[in-house]
Amino acid sequence: MTALLCLINHRNISTLVAAKALSPERIYLLHSGSEEDLEDLENVTMFFNNLYPEIEVISSQMDFYDCKKLRQSVQELMQKESDVILDLSNGHPVAAMLLREIAPEFEIPIFVFSERDERAVIIDQGECISIEIEDVDLQVEDFVESGGGSVYAQSTEIFESLPIKHLLKWQISHHDLWMRTNRILKTKSIMRTLDQHLKNNLVVLSTHRLNKKEHGLVLEYLVQLHTCRIAKFKKTSKYEYLLSFHKETYKQYIMGYGFWLEAVTFYGMKKLAFLDDVKGGVSFFWDDRQQRVNNEIDVLAVYREKLVLISCKDSSKYAEKDLNELIVSAEGLGGDSAIRIMVVTQWPDKSSVRARASELDVHLIRYEGNLERFVQELESVFKKERP
Repeated sequence: MTALLCLINHRNISTLVAAKALSPERIYLLHSGSEEDLEDLENVTMFFNNLYPEIEVISSQMDFYDCKKLRQSVQELMQKESDVILDLSNGHPVAAMLLREIAPEFEIPIFVFSERDERAVIIDQGECISIEIEDVDLQVEDFVESGGGSVYAQSTEIFESLPIKHLLKWQISHHDLWMRTNRILKTKSIMRTLDQHLKNNLVVLSTHRLNKKEHGLVLEYLVQLHTCRIAKFKKTSKYEYLLSFHKETYKQYIMGYGFWLEAVTFYGMKKLAFLDDVKGGVSFFWDDRQQRVNNEIDVLAVYREKLVLISCKDSSKYAEKDLNELIVSAEGLGGDSAIRIMVVTQWPDKSSVRARASELDVHLIRYEGNLERFVQELESVFKKERP
């Protein structure tokens, strides 16, 4: 085909799916000229120009509330293009209804993609033709950038580094020991950067508030950091050790006490071969109209053209507001069909949170140290999503 006509929309995932499935030479983005449409137009145009430069993107302003003018605008486009498909999956509802009426007059096939059902069809002269989208692999960046966001950092590379994977293997195989050590690290605040004003990889660990048993657990942890080639350590006084991290990213990972759970979750998701993409610790800029969306998501994945958002909580002190934050992020990035998961190490202090999670369609999964069972619970979420 030569041209794809699409109604502009803040989330243009259907346009992206249509572009990948139909391989058009040109995409016409139909908009009303409103401030909101123009902002979306700028974002989507930039997205396609950056990632799909072989496709020409053309802006076309139309009057969405005047059927006669809209028909005339479509007729003018048809005089330029001989092979056209109209994407009516999303966009302005009035324009979509009018274009649905106009399309048969010009024998224009209509493309419709349903994120919820993971299916796409072309409606042409009363016939409904299924479109194969199994090979349309979307990436996490596709969801963020098509909506005007920009990924600027992620922890995927850190999670996949050999030293961190070796440490994670120890944490998984010695779960009870690690949880006791982790509790000491979090509650006793025993680690601090040597000099907050200097960018260095040095951290001071103080043991003066620890009893003998706690001191032994922390010392074993330091040995693991050394064995995994994450940090060297030496005793500088009776109650202090100096840690020298091999990389700044390793220091950030160890000092961020919840990163280990994000890494376990990332590692578990990577074991699900049917996922199209998995990213860890994704940070992104967002446009002004999406200030409610968090700028960081612990783990993101793509499953059958749906975005998967996972929030990790290494505590029992999470509440309904944390569920709501996940939902807002999911709607902003992945729309109504986004899959929402919260991975926790403990059930919430308030039992009502679990019931509320179920009501809000947030899958609450507790990681208790058994990786195989954890992966099975993650997989069960996606089994429920299959048609």
